[in-house]
Amino acid sequence: MPQSSSQKQERADGILGRLKQGASAFAAKCCSAGTSEETRGETKLDQLKKDLKEHFDNNSYLVLIDDVWSATTWDQIRKSLPPSKQRSRIIVTTRFQAVATTRRGEEGDHTRKVVPLGIEESEKLFKQAFFESKGNKVDKVPKEVWKMCGGLPLAIVTMAGHVACNPNKSEEEWLKACKSLFPESGKDHGKDGRKDLTQEEVGRIVSRCYNDMPADIKTCSLYLSIFPKGQKISTKRLTRRWIAEGFVAEKQGLSVEDVAETYFNHLIRRKIIRPVEHSSNGKVKKCIVHDMVLEHIVAKASEENFITVVGGNWLMQPPSSKVRRLSLQESDSKRANDTEKMNLSHVRSLTMFGSLNQLPSHSFKFGIVQVLDLEGCTGFKVHHTVDICKMLLLKYLSLRRTDTKQLPKAIGKLENLETLDIRETNVVELPKTVCQLERLVNILGGDKSTRRALKLP
Repeated sequence: MPQSSSQKQERADGILGRLKQGASAFAAKCCSAGTSEETRGETKLDQLKKDLKEHFDNNSYLVLIDDVWSATTWDQIRKSLPPSKQRSRIIVTTRFQAVATTRRGEEGDHTRKVVPLGIEESEKLFKQAFFESKGNKVDKVPKEVWKMCGGLPLAIVTMAGHVACNPNKSEEEWLKACKSLFPESGKDHGKDGRKDLTQEEVGRIVSRCYNDMPADIKTCSLYLSIFPKGQKISTKRLTRRWIAEGFVAEKQGLSVEDVAETYFNHLIRRKIIRPVEHSSNGKVKKCIVHDMVLEHIVAKASEENFITVVGGNWLMQPPSSKVRRLSLQESDSKRANDTEKMNLSHVRSLTMFGSLNQLPSHSFKFGIVQVLDLEGCTGFKVHHTVDICKMLLLKYLSLRRTDTKQLPKAIGKLENLETLDIRETNVVELPKTVCQLERLVNILGGDKSTRRALKLP
């Protein structure tokens, strides 16, 4: 008997629900293995294998793993997923041929190369991105601009933002720009709409778009390297930190908050960041940075000793000079040893992701720290809040989603504090000494999920 449309929809919703439930459980298994104190070191992977085997035992599964950078990592992932007695599939995306050809040689393994966009599709995407970036007079943009992008969406979209933000350039100037990017014009990028660009050639396009930005906004974009690859970045978290770092100043009658919002919107126009969540008022709530764009920004930040990143997906050389801004993105003993060897006496900004166990023993004693962001960190202890209260120059403090239970009275000594974020913690009441903080602009507390409010003094 044929199914009605409502029955089909109900069946589809049921399948989707099971997929979401399975995805959530799978993510929870991976995350718990990555953060558990009991499974650190060599036993972490063994614990994850065991959990996945129990989770997938006698079940079929569909797993999508996006943007794998290492053949070794991919091999470990494959070996961690148990062979299924049911029909199961693993889909992996990568930019590297070495990863794509890392197989077990089992029947059913297939490699699919993504076909770049054709000329017409490239033009359509370019114009769409161009108008999203509030560009005008697209008819004056020569087709060579999107043809040279070789059908790669990232290159096309980034160039569209670049062109939209330079409305006064003539057609001749854009043709000259194309030739300067690819002087080896004999390769004729995009002649048939399917000329593959190398990683280095895509990097040239990203580099040009980055270098074209105004100096102030370029500085703000470098700050994106603090966040791990693939992380959704809160707009307010980012702009408040810009302000605390002194990257933003009042301009043309606009407040620092308004100027920071203008800079943020400019990065969206430039396609350096991409909105992923919006608030009810239509403003961007969260954004993300494309991996290749972030890779370029991290390299620039390291080159200029702007930010030092330890851990995560980036292999950065240890800084040869003083560390000014430190982002710790991985929690293991080796990384902790790396930071212990660094000259951290000039750190003015410290951001951590993961466990506080990776924190150098002397990090909380810096008298010049202005930004301390521990959002989501585990292992928070009482002595941490005591040490934080000694950071007299602190302007931005985030303990959001940590195990903080109470703020000491000494918090009143942080007379430079502008932002205090203790949302989703166990802090339910602020000490009266908070009233001494005359520069405090943002007090963020309570928990929306439990509808618990923060009691002010």
